[in-house]
Amino acid sequence: MSLPQAVTLALLITVGVTSLTGLVWRSTSGDRTASRLLGLLNALSTLVLILAGTTVLLLREPNIFVAAGVAVASFANALKRAMTWREWGERWTMIRVLRIQWSGNIAAGTLCAIGSVLYGGSVGTLGFLVALCWTFLYVWLIRRVPTEPQSPA
Repeated sequence: MSLPQAVTLALLITVGVTSLTGLVWRSTSGDRTASRLLGLLNALSTLVLILAGTTVLLLREPNIFVAAGVAVASFANALKRAMTWREWGERWTMIRVLRIQWSGNIAAGTLCAIGSVLYGGSVGTLGFLVALCWTFLYVWLIRRVPTEPQSPA
């Protein structure tokens, strides 16, 4: 794909997502269009994240550790997007969903850090530093957010 084609495709996707978001934002409370469009937007973003994670994992570039880290991050984010659906969202609290996503991002950062060290060179060093910051950010977030209150049994 050439650069003008890639820019055109990215622009079309951006306009489409912005239009859907604007429709969701402007819908009235009595209108069911907003919830349907939001469900469509969540399903679409979940599908894109799953496809991106699977594609990167199958390509194994630049090495399997980096590819696995990117795939784990994509799958963790797809899980968070999927949990916003009404049928599943009632059984999951937001804190639990975020903790699962953050744990996935910690695993992804660790895998990417290992892959960057194995890749070597200046790109590997930069990748290692970015992955390390990514991992520490999510470790900090998990430690800062309190656990869920236990329901009385």
